[in-house]
Order: sequence, then structure tokens, then C-alpha cells
Amino acid sequence: MGAPDDLMFDEEDDFDCSFMENDYAEKFYVNDTPIPDEMPDVAEDAPEENPYDAKKREIRYAKPSVKKRAAERGLRISSLHTVVAIIAAAAVVCIAAICIVLQSERGSAPEPATETAEEPTVQTVDTAAAAAIPAPEQMQDIIDIIAASRLNGMSKRCYLTFDDGPSSVVTGEILDILAKYNAKATFFEVGKYIEQYPEVTKRVYDEGHLVANHSFSHDYKNLYENAENFVGEVNACQAAIEKATGAPTAFRLIRFPGGSYNAGDHAAEKQMYKENLKQMGYYFCDWNCINGDAESASPTRTELVQTFLNTSAQFIPEGKNIVVLMHDADSKRATVEALELIIQYMSEQGYTFHRLDDITL
Repeated sequence: MGAPDDLMFDEEDDFDCSFMENDYAEKFYVNDTPIPDEMPDVAEDAPEENPYDAKKREIRYAKPSVKKRAAERGLRISSLHTVVAIIAAAAVVCIAAICIVLQSERGSAPEPATETAEEPTVQTVDTAAAAAIPAPEQMQDIIDIIAASRLNGMSKRCYLTFDDGPSSVVTGEILDILAKYNAKATFFEVGKYIEQYPEVTKRVYDEGHLVANHSFSHDYKNLYENAENFVGEVNACQAAIEKATGAPTAFRLIRFPGGSYNAGDHAAEKQMYKENLKQMGYYFCDWNCINGDAESASPTRTELVQTFLNTSAQFIPEGKNIVVLMHDADSKRATVEALELIIQYMSEQGYTFHRLDDITL
């Protein structure tokens, strides 16, 4: 920062003494020696005088009014130094006070969350999950993403999934059990049933579960006949989901009716349609564990629990993540009866229950 104007050396001002130190001011201005009215003549052949010495000589023989002016300027210099020192001291005190406050805030313990704290909305969770998981262009199969997450330390997660709903009775009973245990799940819903029971889909969404795509008709022949039909059914189901939930879906996920495996009927078509889904921004997901509720027309609760224990046994000892295939059509009464036992068992094994978009890499 530049000095004030009256402290700058000005060639037009023959009596500016700002270049002098305070001791010079004391020496030349506090002086009782009589000052002659005129300066002595200087011999013409005298050697050239140093500008600095000339300035001192001018001031020494200056008139009293000039001396007074110079003294006032010296006083201003001294006063300015005092003001600067006061400001600097005040700044140091302020900075110290701020540091003390910040240190106190860092050292204080955070306040515990209260019961009235607002939980993240379903849409917030959906959007955050979509940002955390690799894009479909990088990794499209959720089973592969879950396997990769385990290598990074994510383990003992159970992903309960329900296909073929929503239904008028069973879906609601499943939601009641999930709410009892505060367990989250994924529902792969069929578009035509969403249109039939939109209030059930809305409840699934409102209670914090993931609503995913399972085609519009679930009619294998029409769905897999050609790419145009397949894409049309996916879009129609997605439109039904968003209409029922009242919100756009950031995380788009589908389960192929019958699975995406490269085996069995329509296997070749499914592999081609995966590319269509990638261009549409969809993930797909199969399963690695079942409860067997699609294996027979009327299974018992005991049979479903035993099938689950058999197909999950290879994963539990090592804490591997599990994706369980179940169904929530109204014909699946035994699924409701077995679900609570499955949740209790997995909880005892140290597992927690999550949506399929809740993956930590």
C-alpha cells in the first residue's frame, strides 16, 4: 500500500522532510540557536553539494514558519505510526479470538440426532444412489456391481426382491412385515398391474422401497418377439411407475421376466436387448438365491424357508451379499408366511436389508 500524499517526497515542495528519520526532526527542529535571516553566500568555485546535504542545509536555515510546518509533518508521521500500531494490535486480538472460537466449535461434540429429524426422501435416496453406482455404460449388471462392492468391503447385505406385483392383498401384507423389521426391498412390478393397483405401487414407493421395471405385460411371446416390442413394453411400464408414484425415476432398473441368463427360451434375444437397455440408461438384475415360491403351485411355508436356507448357505459363512428372488402376486400366500422367518434368520446372521440401488463401492 502506498504512503499518504503528504508523506511523499515532492520535488515541487522545497521543505518536504518526510525522507528524514525522527532523530533528525528532533535535532533540527528542537533548537534554540538563532537563525540568520539570510543564508550565507556560497563561493562559486565551491564543489557541488550533495542533494541530501543541501536539503538539510535548507531546513537548518529555514524560517520559523517553515520549521513549524516541518515539525507538524514530523508529528503527523509519529501519529501515523501510532495509529498503524493500534490497528495492527487490534487485528491480532480479533484473529486470536476467531481462532479460539473455531477451536472450541471443532472440539465440541456434535448434538445427537433427535427423533424429529427429517429422514431423506425416497427421491433423494434414489438420486444419490444413481450418482454413486457406475453408469450402465460402464457396468450394467447389478449382480456384478454388488460383487465388485464386496471386494471393496461391502458385505452381509441382503437384497429382498419381489416380482410380478403389485397385488391387491399380498403386496400390502409383505409391506407390513418389512415395516415391522424396518427392512427395505425392491419390487419388480408389471405395468398392467400397476395400472390396476396404482395405490399399492404408491404405497411401495412412499414406504421407501425401490419400484423397478418388470415389463408391461409379462407375456414372454409378445415381449421377446422383437426389439420394438421389448422397448415399447419397458417404456410403457416405466410410464406406469412414474404416474403411480408421482415422481420421475433417476435409477432405472429392470428384471427380465424369466431372468437375463443366456440359456433357455429367448436367450439370444435377451442378450441383444441388453444393448437396447444400455442405450436407454437401464441396469438389469437377476438373483443368486430363491425361496422357491415359483417352483410349485402351492408350496408350504416350511418348504419355502428350507429352499431359502439351501440356496443361501453357500454365501452366509463368508458374509457374501445375497439377492433373493420372491414373488408378491396374490397367489403367493406362503411367501408372506415365510418372509418373517427369513428376515429373522438373516438378521441373526448379521445381515441388513437394502434396496438394489443401495450399493457402496
